[in-house]
Amino acid sequence: MSNTLRRYTPHIVVFFGSLAVMIVELVASRLVAKYFGNSLYTWTGVIGVVLGGISLGNYVGGRLADRFDPARVIIPVLLVSSAATLLVLLLDALLGRYMGTPGSGPALGVLLRSVLVIALLFLLPSTALGAISPIMAKYALLHRDLIGRTVGNIYAISSIGSIAGTFLAGYLLIPLFDLRIIVSLVGFTVASLGLLIKGRRALTTAGIAGFLALGTAAFFVDAPLSASAGDVLYARFSQYSFIKVKDIARQGTSTGERVLIMDGLIHNRHDLANRDNLLYDYENTFAAASELVAPTSAEKRSLRALTLGGGALTFPSYLSRNFLPEENTVVEIDPRVEQVAYRYFDVPQNPGPSVVIGDARSVTAELRGRRTYDIIYLDAFTTFAVPFHLTTVEFTQTLSDLLPPDGILLANTIDILDGARFLTAYFNTLQHVFPNVRIYVDRTMNLHGRNTFVLCASKARTLPEILTDTYGSPVGFALTQGVLGELLARNGTTPITDNYAPVDTYMAPVYLRSVR
Repeated sequence: MSNTLRRYTPHIVVFFGSLAVMIVELVASRLVAKYFGNSLYTWTGVIGVVLGGISLGNYVGGRLADRFDPARVIIPVLLVSSAATLLVLLLDALLGRYMGTPGSGPALGVLLRSVLVIALLFLLPSTALGAISPIMAKYALLHRDLIGRTVGNIYAISSIGSIAGTFLAGYLLIPLFDLRIIVSLVGFTVASLGLLIKGRRALTTAGIAGFLALGTAAFFVDAPLSASAGDVLYARFSQYSFIKVKDIARQGTSTGERVLIMDGLIHNRHDLANRDNLLYDYENTFAAASELVAPTSAEKRSLRALTLGGGALTFPSYLSRNFLPEENTVVEIDPRVEQVAYRYFDVPQNPGPSVVIGDARSVTAELRGRRTYDIIYLDAFTTFAVPFHLTTVEFTQTLSDLLPPDGILLANTIDILDGARFLTAYFNTLQHVFPNVRIYVDRTMNLHGRNTFVLCASKARTLPEILTDTYGSPVGFALTQGVLGELLARNGTTPITDNYAPVDTYMAPVYLRSVR
């Protein structure tokens, strides 16, 4: 080893060790999303556990550096860090079979359960990786006289490594690679750092060989989760979520349905026997509201539709087949979801939906002033994650500008009526922009349970109290003024804005009831 390389060995090790920590932290949020969703609570647990592990590792590493020769102790620490990182794959595969979907598992509080799962997966690797920096700081000090400069350089290179790991994971690794590949690369890279330590290469080489076997075993254990096993047709991570497609039996029927599951939640249901049979009540409400703008009985329809949040394109496909819209544009943020929709969910090609990949707020801002739509469907809210930037007065004003005076905005939301803090706040937001706003529910509404609500807003069109389908059957019932008055009296009249959007707080009761 050259003198220059030896001089900068601690800096190189610290850089890649810190880079590894940040990649592990970002991967952690994606891995646990399939158990608990990609919510504020998930991120809080991941950040807390990883920071706790790093702090514990700093403490342990400092003690080890004082008690042992840093050149001797760093090799075992690197190998333990590598093993702990690769062990995440095995533990995640086992947890996937035990936890299943959100709501299964031990009867613990959801927040406690999520923290325990995150700790089980990531406390050990973050602790081991956190021990690297103090050991290498001592290593550097043994070969340098300038204590302040040496320690400062180690801290600086550690921060630079963390920044590089953040950008590398967020912009390159997670969008392009399977998470198992990323974890394996991190584990092997950390183990390989031992080759820089003089006189310890044989031990490091043996460790790398062992970890190759461990990583291979993890892939085989996890294979049923990503291959076509049983009724699972597709299972893979994207840069935004864990996507699964599976066929399930429909209760009370002899036919089945195909579902799109993202981060443990069913987002779309597709009747395999009748592709125009809308299985979600809110989709039937969407269809009934669409009749106000473009009745299916009309010979000529010039419906221009914009859907924000495509998923499996179930409803946009229904629009294409039944309303023959002049324009049927869908904005979907995840390109892999679009690929899955066309592959598994019988999406019509010509004529069919036109999909734009991007964030709904950015895309609509570009459309503002250049396009108008007769009807906008906002279908991007879930129980686990409500993108707050799509709930604000400012964004709602953008949607209003995309609608003619008699146009309609429809938004699918989830809440519990005996609390309904998010439902009320979002109703206030729409009322801040639109003169006419209704909240529709179906006949199965449960006062004390989770319900799906469709909020309908228009600048000039009068909205009916009851929405009916093409056969005249009622599918949506507007909440009465009495019920709305109770909600406003209980929760206030404050709208959601870009500067005040406590959406996660509003949705906390729904989240906690849904996964316990």
